[in-house]
Amino acid sequence: MKNSYRLAMILAIVLCLLPVNGAWAQSSPANDTSAMGVAIDILLLVAGLLCFSMCMKIFTLLKGGELSPGWQLLSVSFLIFAIGQALSISRELDFIALPKSAVSALHVLALFMIVLGVARIKKSLT
Repeated sequence: MKNSYRLAMILAIVLCLLPVNGAWAQSSPANDTSAMGVAIDILLLVAGLLCFSMCMKIFTLLKGGELSPGWQLLSVSFLIFAIGQALSISRELDFIALPKSAVSALHVLALFMIVLGVARIKKSLT
């Protein structure tokens, strides 16, 4: 857990220190993809995978206790979020032809599952 926290902090600091100038924000008229947008999407993908990994570690430590269904929902939700981010990156780089609404639907599903997981954990703790 300590190494994951350090890695997340390093990624956040690197993102803050990236030079944000006109070259990062420019995009070609034919393709609406900017390097900064793709970089942020990649950082979100890495963060989603880190959260998935941490949730799975907690889920395996619980060994089927009362809190484990909530953590299982949280881990699946972060996996769905990471899949959505991977599809978003693929879409932006024109690897696949996918409507933006499909990616948004995956993100909404992930958010809904996060809410359900937190509610289940809260219910188990009360």
